[in-house]
Amino acid sequence: MTATRTRRAAAAPPTRLAFAGELDIQVAAERKAALMAFVDGVDEPAAGAPVADLELDLHEVSELDTAGLQLLLLGRREAARRGLRLLLVEPSPAVTRALALVNLELDAGGDLISSTDGSVR
Repeated sequence: MTATRTRRAAAAPPTRLAFAGELDIQVAAERKAALMAFVDGVDEPAAGAPVADLELDLHEVSELDTAGLQLLLLGRREAARRGLRLLLVEPSPAVTRALALVNLELDAGGDLISSTDGSVR
């Protein structure tokens, strides 16, 4: 499993983190450290400023188990606590299948929504 950061500009914090390979219990602790460092590396928006979007690119994830799902939800929760939005972008078929098993899907913007009632999670 690899994680890659992309920077928008030389002085700007990374706005995209990409995971590749398996996102399962075998690598959950390692991926958690990378994800929390990614979220923590972005300054909270000033009061009244628009919410900053962070992107987690999942197009190269080959497997996602419950530990991986918990990690994605943790990342979104921790980002929200800091006034940020963690969007899940370019999900692989493995990610889409795992989300569907727990009645979740991604909307066009990368937000997790309930596939039963459409509410944002």
